[in-house]
Amino acid sequence: MARLMLALSKLGDDARAVRILFISIDPARDTPTSMHRYVRAFDAEHVTGLTGTLSQVEALAKRYRVAYQSEKPDTDNRYEVMHSSAIYIFDQKGLAQLMATAADSADNIAHDLPSLCFSASSSSAIAAASTEVVAEAGWVRWLPDGRPAAGYMILRNNSTQAIDVVAASSPDYGHVMLHQSISDGTHSRMVHLKKLTLPAHSEVKLAPGGYHLMLEKVRAEPAIKPGDTMAHSSK
Repeated sequence: MARLMLALSKLGDDARAVRILFISIDPARDTPTSMHRYVRAFDAEHVTGLTGTLSQVEALAKRYRVAYQSEKPDTDNRYEVMHSSAIYIFDQKGLAQLMATAADSADNIAHDLPSLCFSASSSSAIAAASTEVVAEAGWVRWLPDGRPAAGYMILRNNSTQAIDVVAASSPDYGHVMLHQSISDGTHSRMVHLKKLTLPAHSEVKLAPGGYHLMLEKVRAEPAIKPGDTMAHSSK
């Protein structure tokens, strides 16, 4: 929780669009009252503590593949609960877009959150524009052993106004980001893009050495391999 609070502090005004749901996996001890008291110690404005019945908690954990286990109580009925530490990050439509792990710093989390902090009006505009953007000739440069892959395509804007692509997602990867490779002739580096502008009646190519989608945390079962077809969506 402290790491999420630090990430929020780095967002500035964008933090107003973020809500944190802290869900207990130990409903026997964590009552609604105790959960409310716990989250208020951090941030009552952005954090909500939730609990439920044991069956509800089990169903939610299964849905998001959360692993947890309660140790055997001691003579004073004290026990520990072990659980995985992944943080699921959703967009404003309630769709999981990113997953943070214990290896992700507050800076890393704060870096990706603004792309999901849309206002209702901008979301409507994006939804209306999305029907006028066409993705063509898509392919993925695959790497073995679950290493990050890169996605390429041609994005064609058939509308009469420029459209900003601000986020991407895929059911096959837990983390998809817009990146650009930049070279000065001697050194190359890769930068994260908050948006990719598609000019009106024009196209932008995502190709090696330039714009691309960085695909991380493959979650397909079995693992993706050359020759497979994957899905993605852009906003």
